[in-house]
Amino acid sequence: RPILQCVNFVAKEGKLTLVSADGFRLALISLDYDDGEGQALINREELLGVANALRKAKRARVSFEGEDVTKPSSLIIDTELIRYKWTSADGSYPEWKKLIPTEFNTFASFDSVEAIKATNSLRVNGTFLTPGLLLLTPGSFIHGGGFNKGCLVAVTDVGLGSADLGVYSG
Repeated sequence: RPILQCVNFVAKEGKLTLVSADGFRLALISLDYDDGEGQALINREELLGVANALRKAKRARVSFEGEDVTKPSSLIIDTELIRYKWTSADGSYPEWKKLIPTEFNTFASFDSVEAIKATNSLRVNGTFLTPGLLLLTPGSFIHGGGFNKGCLVAVTDVGLGSADLGVYSG
């Protein structure tokens, strides 16, 4: 059965990958690991108390125990002072690799009236946000201000293929 309330520790091909999700976010970290292969599903509630201890540890060694496929494997974390051991949950972690997009296509559309309202809301007399500029070009979104006290312009790459749209509010 799939289990989501856990951290999935997977060691293979020289990498230790930790994957966890809370239903809205997916957290993923991959570290170099030369200590064999293994896999364990550890309930995230059990790991909460260990986080502070691991931050203070100078070094930690992660290993897996349990070659018998009829029993769940165990995750072992050794520090200088203490050894932590958890038995893996009985279940499987959902296929998370399908959730990470392989290509990034972005579409943005702006209502000109709403864009002018948004630009006007950024105008603050006496600061560098007076007047404002909003420019949408194929491939970038440019917004800026401060044309009376030196120019402040930010460019965001959005990968658009539409016509230029410019709004100046001053």
